[in-house]
Amino acid sequence: MNTRFKLMTAGDWLRAAWPFTLVAGGGALWFGDDILRSIRNTPHPALVYIILGALTAAVALAWLVLHQLTREAQTARAWRDAAPEQFASRLGFTALRSPYRDAYALVAEHALHPKEVNRQELERRLQAAELAYAERLSLPGFIAGALVGLGLVGTFIGLLGALQDLAALFSGMSAASGGDPASLFSGMLLKLQAPMKSMGTAFIASLYGLLGSLILGLTLVAVNNVRLRVNATVHDAMFDAFNGIALATPARVRRSDDRDHGDHRDDRDLASERFVSALLSLTRKLDEQVAALAGLRHPQLWLDAWSQMNEQLARLRAQEVSTSQALLQSLRDQTRTVERVAETTAGMHALMTQSTAQDAQAGVDLRHALQECRLAFEDVAGRLRSVLALQLDQADRLAAAVDTNVRPPVNPAPDVALASNAS
Repeated sequence: MNTRFKLMTAGDWLRAAWPFTLVAGGGALWFGDDILRSIRNTPHPALVYIILGALTAAVALAWLVLHQLTREAQTARAWRDAAPEQFASRLGFTALRSPYRDAYALVAEHALHPKEVNRQELERRLQAAELAYAERLSLPGFIAGALVGLGLVGTFIGLLGALQDLAALFSGMSAASGGDPASLFSGMLLKLQAPMKSMGTAFIASLYGLLGSLILGLTLVAVNNVRLRVNATVHDAMFDAFNGIALATPARVRRSDDRDHGDHRDDRDLASERFVSALLSLTRKLDEQVAALAGLRHPQLWLDAWSQMNEQLARLRAQEVSTSQALLQSLRDQTRTVERVAETTAGMHALMTQSTAQDAQAGVDLRHALQECRLAFEDVAGRLRSVLALQLDQADRLAAAVDTNVRPPVNPAPDVALASNAS
């Protein structure tokens, strides 16, 4: 298995490295002088250097991602071969910058504290890691398209330079139109070299840009194929480890958020675990049967093996039916529990409604009592104001009698009025 993995890795590197290596090595070996001469003779060699530098940087980035993917495949193989109690120690050998490190950490934690809710979290972390590797290849992919654009920029620059040189040539010819025709012709040939060099810039930039885009595209195709395969390998390894933990400790795997709902969900989890265990066992047996069938040659042996497989499939079907019935019964029990909770909630709602109505009636009675008290206070205040007015009138009379030196007559009317008001 280790030799097969090494051969697969070597094939991946060969498919990702041959386009750039073949073009760069072959060009330097057979056409090195021509390439250097074409770059030096262009009026704008910096543009060609930018194209070649961008191509080299993008290929290096793609190869770096391929190296990381190869390391991820090695880590996934190590986790697949390890026991659940070794996951915590295996986590230390995982690369710190690996996008899959969070998924490995979750599986290691699940081995210590198994929870069924970790399955959804594991799926989410694996998807995030796959997206991270896709984003790492986004920059080389952008450069692959940008190389064609840089080639077009070089084409436009070269065409503009050629037009300017031609304009200078025509203006010189018109100024020297009266000279010797032979000298004019030789001078025109000399001046045509500048437009030709500018046209060379246009074609050289386009050629290198298009060739670099093709090389980088082939490299990215190979790396993307490796990325998809490694993502599938890590995904299978993580869920195999997750299921192995569930089979190793079936009594500890419980939903942490279902502890308040009785034993019905525990029964459902146990039934699901038994079904998964039976399915994995049958899968292993089927693999063994397929491996045995590969060496069978006699028809009767084929029939016997096929009958055994049919019996195993029948047992699996019976196990699936019993598991489905257990799950259905558990769901029915949960439905009845929910109905009882709904009835209790409805009764509490009715009691709260009745209590609210009683509180509202008590508030109305209190408002009526306060209204009556206010009216009684207003009546007493009116009587007091009447008594005060009589007392003031009596005081005015006494003051008038003192001023006239006449003894004021005794008037019992205020006392009588006060007594009547008091009654």
